[in-house]
Amino acid sequence: MSGLVTIGERAPDFELDASTGKSVKLSSLRGDWVILAFSERRRSLLSLNDVKDELEHLGGRIVGVVHDKQQTTMSAAARDKVSMLFLSDATGEVSALYGLFSWARREITPGFFVLDRDGVVRLAVIGRRAAARSDGSAPRPPARKPHESK
Repeated sequence: MSGLVTIGERAPDFELDASTGKSVKLSSLRGDWVILAFSERRRSLLSLNDVKDELEHLGGRIVGVVHDKQQTTMSAAARDKVSMLFLSDATGEVSALYGLFSWARREITPGFFVLDRDGVVRLAVIGRRAAARSDGSAPRPPARKPHESK
């Protein structure tokens, strides 16, 4: 995986097909804070839809970039009544540009990029999402072991 994204610099522009049925260019979202949330499938980002309205009230928006095809994101958004914008990166090229596509595994690695109103990257979080526990709650970090003295 390699990417061209650097914190403090403008995020690379791209254009992808959206769950709205239209193409969306990243630069057209300037003026709002944007959280670009990358994931292999849109299903793993559905919980972000719960904070979408609150984030929009603060001048931001969440945009999911997923490996699903546009038709899949369109029908799922309609069926699940999800108003969050999903962009279809079926080839993985945009995810690769952001350093989040494994060509060997042919999948997107989960990650988030926070862009300011000018499209400048302010935060990047890259890595595997922790699996939920059987009760559906988020996992807790492992307990620290006390230092042993010699």
